Amino acid sequence: MTPIQKTNVPLRILILGGTGFIGAHEVRYAVQRGHTVTVFNRGLGQADLPPGVQYLRGDRSNDLDSLKAASWDAVIDNSATDPAWVRLSAELLRDRAKLYMYVSSTGVYFPYVTTDISEAVKPVLIENPSNGWSSFGVRKALSEIEVEKAFLGRTIIVRPHYIVGPGDTTYRFPYWPQRVERGGEILAPGRRTDAVQFVDVRDLTEWMIRMVELEATGTYNVAGPRTPLSMTDFLTGVRASLGVSENHVRFTWIDDYDFLEENV
Repeated sequence: MTPIQKTNVPLRILILGGTGFIGAHEVRYAVQRGHTVTVFNRGLGQADLPPGVQYLRGDRSNDLDSLKAASWDAVIDNSATDPAWVRLSAELLRDRAKLYMYVSSTGVYFPYVTTDISEAVKPVLIENPSNGWSSFGVRKALSEIEVEKAFLGRTIIVRPHYIVGPGDTTYRFPYWPQRVERGGEILAPGRRTDAVQFVDVRDLTEWMIRMVELEATGTYNVAGPRTPLSMTDFLTGVRASLGVSENHVRFTWIDDYDFLEENV
């Protein structure tokens, strides 16, 4: 493994959250790079963070007092899906930080009506009452607006696709290797040519810390892999990586999307 080199310009980084899935990876990598890291959260659950990390206690909804006594080079906001929370923290930190990185989501584009989505595509700002999935993306998009109001020209908006890797508490990605290892007939949803995209949490968070070091600004979709990956390639890749023989697994493809949606 290549040693992680420290940056020549150590920064003071405030991470709102810092103990969840992506936050813990950010903290560890930032410390390894030589930065001073402060985390702000309610203190209900702490990850195994490295020595030297500073802790501030508070609540995004009504208790930001502990943020008033210091200043930082950059803020990374991982934890907010409520635009009101983002407005409170961004307005408070406007003169206490140089840069505000907000972790949004590609969910701002939901329901993904095209397969060619760049950062130039406008986020959806109105919820669809008939589809509960739309709420998350709309709240993220509205939160982005609050950040940009407070930190005009000093924002990094990060829109990750599905995040996978160590610490993932969802079952979206782990399901597949676990199910393939069991073998037998496996339902394969969608068309064989459907695109699959995700990003490893370690790649995502290391890139985020380096973007902060560069004082980059702007909006970025974050998805991998580098080359297109179909659902067929994904499933056969999972099987091959586990060393499972083709005779042990049988994929049954269901490309009736209405059926799939009704039976989720």
